[in-house]
Amino acid sequence: MNIERPHDLHTVRAFLGLTSYFRRYILGFAAIAAPLERLKQKTVAFRWNDDCEVAFRQLQRALVKPPILVYPNFKKRFKLYVDSSHLAVGACLMQEVDKRDRAIANASKMLVGSQRKWVNKISGTTEIECWGIVWATRKFRYYLDNAEFDLFTDHQALTWSFGENTRISNAKLARWVVELSQLRFKVHHRPGTSMGHADGLSRLYHRPGASVVGLSYQQL
Repeated sequence: MNIERPHDLHTVRAFLGLTSYFRRYILGFAAIAAPLERLKQKTVAFRWNDDCEVAFRQLQRALVKPPILVYPNFKKRFKLYVDSSHLAVGACLMQEVDKRDRAIANASKMLVGSQRKWVNKISGTTEIECWGIVWATRKFRYYLDNAEFDLFTDHQALTWSFGENTRISNAKLARWVVELSQLRFKVHHRPGTSMGHADGLSRLYHRPGASVVGLSYQQL
């Protein structure tokens, strides 16, 4: 999984949030993650050592192996989890297998150029969150075209934006909502604390030259 190595407390928490979401599928997760967990202690200076590097690489590899990743089943409904930060957007495409959500593919993309200025606008957060959904549906179009799916976001304002007869004065948002209306989905609000996978992907952004990463069995 081609993501930046955590470099401060903020990115360590994001990485652990992402991996913790799938901890039930990572044998010995607590022991593996222990060196990274120690970096979160207020009394410990942030120092990335060999143990941290080993833990990072081991967890990184676990994210792109079974049983975390599964093959898509086009007869079943997809679930798309999307989250955004002021630096990047992240998405996780999932399906329910044995009554648990399992990952089909993950992706993230760094905000660039004028996109990074959106956060300073009155409706900036909503624009970034909506752009994340637009980008994610484009990224996973192969899976989502001609299929009904569930969309999950932690930005509650977006749940009414996709309602029927909703009037949107922001031209950019209106344009994106029109694009998304071509897809068949039901939008759900979830608290950010329950979306550690998408949140982590939106905060573990990439270098500009490697800003997009998708994980699927086709790439294994």
